[in-house]
Amino acid sequence: MRLVVLSDTHGLHDRIESLPEGDILVHAGDFMNSGYEVQEILSFNRWLGEHPFKHRVVCGGNHDRYFEAAPEQVRALLTNAHYLENTGVSIDNVTFWGSPYTPEFLHWAFMYSRGTSTQRYWNLVPYNLDVLITHGPQAKLILDARNYLMRLKRRSLGFICSAISMGVLEHSITEPPDL
Repeated sequence: MRLVVLSDTHGLHDRIESLPEGDILVHAGDFMNSGYEVQEILSFNRWLGEHPFKHRVVCGGNHDRYFEAAPEQVRALLTNAHYLENTGVSIDNVTFWGSPYTPEFLHWAFMYSRGTSTQRYWNLVPYNLDVLITHGPQAKLILDARNYLMRLKRRSLGFICSAISMGVLEHSITEPPDL
């Protein structure tokens, strides 16, 4: 399975001239710019549907404000992707989990207070996961990575984060050898 990963297109998705071939397109948030324009969602949804991926998986980001403000209304507009917000999906026996939440800064969408409230979202991440998609890094990712990354299966792609994966990333998931 080949994943093509991108993020932070900020409403400029139509300027991307080409994407690598793959099975699944993953967008790790900030597909909107202002965050409140329905037209941005419709344009992004159209753009997603124009690419020949078997599946598309999208997680929101701090610029995707409308998804926090009117969740049911805007999710109905995103018909060409699996939208993940502290939820998961299994595609061809590969499990994905996505969360748009990031540590609080300024007045953006999907912010959580730093400190103990971080556990509210990160404790939702299931064990035996193949792909974890977030817009911002998990709380104490560098210092405490084992607590969350242990939830990923051995064959996993691992952790996709827009703050870490700049540009377009390609990755293939293959079954591990039998031991």
